[in-house]
Amino acid sequence: MNNFFKVVGFELNNYFKSKAYILTTVLITAFLIVGICLPSMVDLSGIIPQLATEEKAEEDEKAKSEEDKSKYAIYDENNIIDMEYLKSFYPNSEWQTASSNDELEKLVKDGQVEGGFEVESLTKYTYFVKNKGLHDSEQAVFDQALGYMYKQQAISEKGLDFNEIDAIYNMPIESNVNVLGKDSSENYFYAYILVFVLYFMIIMYGQLIATSFGLMRYEIPMFGLYGACSTMGEALSLGAMCVNAGYAQNVIAIASSHFASAEKQFRYPLEYGNQRPVASTWTVTGAGAYIVGDKPLDKKKCVLIKGITTGKIVDYGVKDSMNMGACMAPAAAELIEANFKDLDVDKDYYDAIFTGDLGEIGNRILSELLKEKGIDIADKLYDCGMLIYEGETKCSGGSGCGCSAVVLGSCIMDRLIRGEYKRVLFVPTGALLSTVSYNEGKSVPGIAHGVILEGKES
Repeated sequence: MNNFFKVVGFELNNYFKSKAYILTTVLITAFLIVGICLPSMVDLSGIIPQLATEEKAEEDEKAKSEEDKSKYAIYDENNIIDMEYLKSFYPNSEWQTASSNDELEKLVKDGQVEGGFEVESLTKYTYFVKNKGLHDSEQAVFDQALGYMYKQQAISEKGLDFNEIDAIYNMPIESNVNVLGKDSSENYFYAYILVFVLYFMIIMYGQLIATSFGLMRYEIPMFGLYGACSTMGEALSLGAMCVNAGYAQNVIAIASSHFASAEKQFRYPLEYGNQRPVASTWTVTGAGAYIVGDKPLDKKKCVLIKGITTGKIVDYGVKDSMNMGACMAPAAAELIEANFKDLDVDKDYYDAIFTGDLGEIGNRILSELLKEKGIDIADKLYDCGMLIYEGETKCSGGSGCGCSAVVLGSCIMDRLIRGEYKRVLFVPTGALLSTVSYNEGKSVPGIAHGVILEGKES
């Protein structure tokens, strides 16, 4: 909590230093004071009817109450309903008595009453309504009224006092609680506050600042990485280099994404409610963490990072922030081509190639770009975003830093450990944009990083 208050204090201090913030605050405060005090100093009833005298307000309220009375009709051929008792269930209402079923239907159909009831007995009736709404509760109230009438009649016929029996069934229970230790029953209130604060921080500042403050308490060396949706590949690459060079024995590579924060930070706020095109991807709320070390913690559940290919920024001039696949596909094509040339291998070297979050459209673009380079890997090419939303038609696929991170742990590494794959090229992709750059009309460059993963049998 001390760290939390430090952040709040820092932000408030920055706000108070701003002349625009001070001026706006003063003007709003002055406006509120004038708005609150003006009715007590000046008679505005002639200008604003709502500010009329108390007597007049009461008269108007009474007249309005008469106008707002709910109107119902009832056809009770056998005269079994106690109307005064029924009205107690319908406060501020007027009732008409119909002489026939046809008259009842006509009253409802012409809109003279809101609803009509044809009563056959205390346990059977028909409800007439012209247009039944979603929150129509009139029938439920009538059920309750008839239920009470039936119980009262049945109990009275047996020579018993209904009020006594009703008092027995509805006896109020008095209870006292004597807490001898710590009372944690109200702690949920603080949980709600903390959840709201966390959500507020994510919405206001994005998930990058949340990562910084979330990991601060661990007090261990940290590199804050950002390569958009390619961050998982970047983290594994740098972690592997640190371990291989002897700078660390164990490194944790982490990447995560959150749907609401990513959409706000890089596309449109959810409150905007924009229509998503077919090419759009859906940010995955998820996270993946992997230990990169010089010695396996469990030889049966380890995967070897055989090599890496660091990608470069590629810009084909695509400006559509809702079509990330088209923005990132060129970078993935450049990375795969560079990997094949650097290692002097072809597609048969890998059992599968997994891109990060190109989606269905980006995946097709990547295949076509590679064919132009003389590389046909359509039969070995998979996309993490497509695997997450496999079978879904509402979007092109998944995206976000957590997209490839989740699929890597739940699918790719599992198959490598089981021996289904011997060698895989893992290619997370990222779109390097921001809301500012997009609004300025800038294009959306892409980047991709390649990580060669081998199973224990390789």
